[in-house]
Amino acid sequence: MESVPFQTQSTIQQTLSQHGLAPNRRLGQNFLIDRHLMERLVEAADLGPGTLVLEVGGGTGGLTDHLAARAGQVVVAEADAGLARLLKERFKAAANVEIIHTDILERKHDIAPAVVERLRSHKDLGRFLLVANLPYSIASPLLINLLTLQPTAERMVFTIQKEVADRIVANAGSKDFGPLSIALQIACDVQIIAKLPPSVFWPPPKIDSSMLCLDVRSSITQTPDVLKSFLTIVRTAFAHRRKTLRSNIASLPDDAREFVGAHFDTSLRAEQISLDQWQALHSAMLGAR
Repeated sequence: MESVPFQTQSTIQQTLSQHGLAPNRRLGQNFLIDRHLMERLVEAADLGPGTLVLEVGGGTGGLTDHLAARAGQVVVAEADAGLARLLKERFKAAANVEIIHTDILERKHDIAPAVVERLRSHKDLGRFLLVANLPYSIASPLLINLLTLQPTAERMVFTIQKEVADRIVANAGSKDFGPLSIALQIACDVQIIAKLPPSVFWPPPKIDSSMLCLDVRSSITQTPDVLKSFLTIVRTAFAHRRKTLRSNIASLPDDAREFVGAHFDTSLRAEQISLDQWQALHSAMLGAR
């Protein structure tokens, strides 16, 4: 990454000032200013000419610079109108960078159609990755949506608040264990790359963060529709954590309810079901496809 300039706190501040902008905490605008950690983020992505990258929250383009230098195509979704204008101006001569001014998630349920359209237009590149310093407020639903999107991300490398990272890696029976833990641990090989104190961002957030790398398993990239059905069951099972599976899944269609009953003791609560048992249920759904 030596050939690409690295944005420091002072250069970010100068760039924002020149455009009459300031960090918007409501949108989770905390810029990564630690060069070593930026290098680890990009290196973990393992980019090349055959990679399509989605960056969420392009900011002032510090990470985008390094993605554009290595990837075949970079699609940047930026919700802030001022930053989107800044990015479009900065990368107007970069043929492999597209800036889209949009909220990446519509009502926190679906990935914005404009983003999906651009990703699908470049699917012939082969590898699709998420590489981002994620805005904290949308991280969890975004990760789940990317698992069920077509094309499906093959690898996701990102920074995220430590609280969410703890939920992702949580073990069954713990207070953090839930649908996010099950979905990402079944769908991906999860690795925590680094723990990030507030001081590595500007402005510094009030919480600690983590950097994660998720390698999505081929069974997911090939059958995202099965994962989507599976996640409906998982979310329903955890709808009321103090209630039993039998009570929670009563709202499911008969065939789904019978399928769950054949694999689990429905007198238990969802958090008492081990990850291996959830994995077995997903495998059974793949087999019944």
